[in-house]
Amino acid sequence: MSIAAAAIAAIQQQAYADSQRWFPELHTRGHREVRLHYAVGLNEEAGEVAGVIKKANLCGGLMDSCDKHKDGKHSHRSLADEIADVFIYLAALAEHEGINLAAAAEAKHAELVERWDS
Repeated sequence: MSIAAAAIAAIQQQAYADSQRWFPELHTRGHREVRLHYAVGLNEEAGEVAGVIKKANLCGGLMDSCDKHKDGKHSHRSLADEIADVFIYLAALAEHEGINLAAAAEAKHAELVERWDS
């Protein structure tokens, strides 16, 4: 296993363990309920990524503040935070479903290389 794959596996395991610790009642509701929670959370956080990008697009780019938004909600840091939220939900979902995220990403990348580099 590569260093990157090991790091992703550790993040998956930690994200899932944190979820179990922080939301024990969720994890008593069964596999489908937990899967739904992660899927909805992933979608919600992806929407927040889109919101940061939308504000940045309207205001001329990623920046800490502008005339329309003084809250820093379209800064590079905000985008990084929201992308990290997406990754954490994705990692927890993958762990919950028994999916090796690094292996799945590597396989998908190889498929895309084959499709687009041919």
